[in-house]
Amino acid sequence: GLDPNVNCFTAVVDACARAGELAKAGQWMTEMSARGMRPNVVTYTALMNLFARRGAVRKAERVFAAMREAGVEPDAPSFRVLLSAYAPQLRWAGAYRVLARELCETDLSEGLAVGSTV
Repeated sequence: GLDPNVNCFTAVVDACARAGELAKAGQWMTEMSARGMRPNVVTYTALMNLFARRGAVRKAERVFAAMREAGVEPDAPSFRVLLSAYAPQLRWAGAYRVLARELCETDLSEGLAVGSTV
C-alpha cells in the first residue's frame, strides 16, 4: 500500500475541521506527528479555520503561535483566517494587533486583501 504523506494528513485534518470535528482533527495531527511528519502552513490554517468559524479567537491565536514556534511561516490565507476570527465579534483591537505586529514582520504584499476580511 501507499504511505500517506503530509498532504494526505493535511487533507484529512482540513476535512475534519470543515466538519467541526475538533477531536478527530486533533487525532490526525497526533498521528501525523507520530509518523514523523510536521504540519505545514495549510495544516495549521485548517485548524485555525475551525476555531475562527466557532468564534474561538484565543484558540485560533494559539494555533497561529504554535505554527510560528514550529518554524512554519504564515502565508496570506493563514492571516486571513486569523483576522476572520476577530471580525464577527467586532474585536478590532485584536485584528489591529495582528496587522501591526505580524504583518509588518512578514512580506505578504501579494495575496492578502484585508478589506475583504474585516
